[in-house]
Amino acid sequence: MAGVDQSPAAVDVLAANGLRDRVVADALATDLLDLPGRTLDFLRLAVLDWVGVTVAGAAEQSARLLQGFVVDEGGAQVSTALGTDLRMSAGQAALVNGAAGHALDFDDMGLGGTHPSVAILPAVFALAEKRHASGRALADALLAGYQALARISYASGWSAYQRGFHATGTVGTLAAAVGCGKLLGLDDKGYVTALGLAATQAAGLKVSFGTMAKHLNAGKAGANGLLAAELAAVGFTAAEDALEGHQGFLRTHGDIDDFDLGRADRALSYGHAVTQLMFKPHAACGGTHSTIDSITRAVGDGPVDLAAIERVDVTVATELLSMCGIPEPRTGLEGKFSLRHAAALAVRGASTGPSGFTDQAVLDPANRAARALVHISPSPRLAVDGPAEVDVRLRNGEHRVASVNPYVPIPEAELLTRYGPFAGKFSELVTPVLGERQTAVLLEAISAFEEFDDVTALTRLTATAETR
Repeated sequence: MAGVDQSPAAVDVLAANGLRDRVVADALATDLLDLPGRTLDFLRLAVLDWVGVTVAGAAEQSARLLQGFVVDEGGAQVSTALGTDLRMSAGQAALVNGAAGHALDFDDMGLGGTHPSVAILPAVFALAEKRHASGRALADALLAGYQALARISYASGWSAYQRGFHATGTVGTLAAAVGCGKLLGLDDKGYVTALGLAATQAAGLKVSFGTMAKHLNAGKAGANGLLAAELAAVGFTAAEDALEGHQGFLRTHGDIDDFDLGRADRALSYGHAVTQLMFKPHAACGGTHSTIDSITRAVGDGPVDLAAIERVDVTVATELLSMCGIPEPRTGLEGKFSLRHAAALAVRGASTGPSGFTDQAVLDPANRAARALVHISPSPRLAVDGPAEVDVRLRNGEHRVASVNPYVPIPEAELLTRYGPFAGKFSELVTPVLGERQTAVLLEAISAFEEFDDVTALTRLTATAETR
């Protein structure tokens, strides 16, 4: 229900604070030693992917501007801005690293339409450095954050996203608070307060897509979540029912008719949330990935002669038009949210890494020519987290069709075989910043990050030579 007035039945759905209590119970119970199967390997992969996109993203304009802002602001130099020679306060590092990690839109996705790691990891890493926490404590905190994000995101449903909220900025703030709360050793009352303080700061709008403000959504999620946890730890107060209460997060940010407390258990199959992350092979909005993969399959591996193509029809879920439907992008950031530009790169067999989504790539005459062939059509029968349908029509009358669903988490049995390509992604992103030798050292360190006695020894490996 979008209005303020709620029916008695609807109010009862949230009155017991069941979601809040589940989130707190999960956080209190999180223990690295209790992880089943290859969960720790999934966590290592998540850290690897986040560090890679953040080190590379630190050179992007939005990250540079924020770095300059916090340098001018000053503060205690206790935490690292990855991929730079800068040290800053923990809150500043959470802000800067969150934005840098999201700047390329190459970071992980999933858990109900969010970008989990860029909200949680910048905050928890910054706090861990400040407190000289161990890798083991860091791992527990990250796991608690991921689980909280999944629990809240799945229970809330898609209504907030459809209303215009960017879940990375909203739910991400709550998850970052829980992760930092775990590192601070909060008790159950402390977590309740941290969630309340995070809920009152939770923000982020989808209208920001295609601009630097989207990167800020991730940075503020981490910084605000960290602030919430640290304030809770020193006795700051907040509403105890800030999630489910009257005018609380679930009522203001979404539709409570969409609320389902058990949805997370069904979605996760009672496994840990970190095992459900999806890691991007393309440096663009996740909504473009099925279009890219489907076109790639349809046209095959060989070079494509654009003169032989009459048109490319792409049918996508209706909701994607408000997510990544920019028809004629003017900048690289807008290109990341343009199904037509993503499709054009795939048609040409061009890179869909960071180089495919620069200002130069968007304005490239060859890409503009390819975009002219692409026609995007919405369909209510397709799911936003499901496959697109592609029909590449050649001038000789041939049709090449494909429909690929890339929105599937890595099966546990395939994790080790998938690790190599993502290690390659990491090296391609990090080597230009840190050099081959330091990149190899960092890659090896992340493979056993939980064994560090002090996380600072790990984060210093992400810094440029001046501060190592």
